[in-house]
Amino acid sequence: MDGHAYQFPITDADRERAMALIEKLWNEPLEGFMALHNLQEDGNFKPANMVTQLFAQLHYHIRGTMVYEGDWTVKDFDNNIYKLSPFCS
Repeated sequence: MDGHAYQFPITDADRERAMALIEKLWNEPLEGFMALHNLQEDGNFKPANMVTQLFAQLHYHIRGTMVYEGDWTVKDFDNNIYKLSPFCS
């Protein structure tokens, strides 16, 4: 062999069942991404101590998105950041 593992053929019915399972289990895109990202070749998930880096990266990307959106939106509130949130007024 050329070093590649044999892959079983996947039928359309297999794809439909897989999509139905994904939609049932992970109807949130971020949740599905985290699950598939941490799935190993043997079908098990990575241990918890191996996934903390992904969660830290997602945390900082979300935080950065919020800062960017706040900076972009503050112009609509007379450049007063406290008017952005109803909890600060």
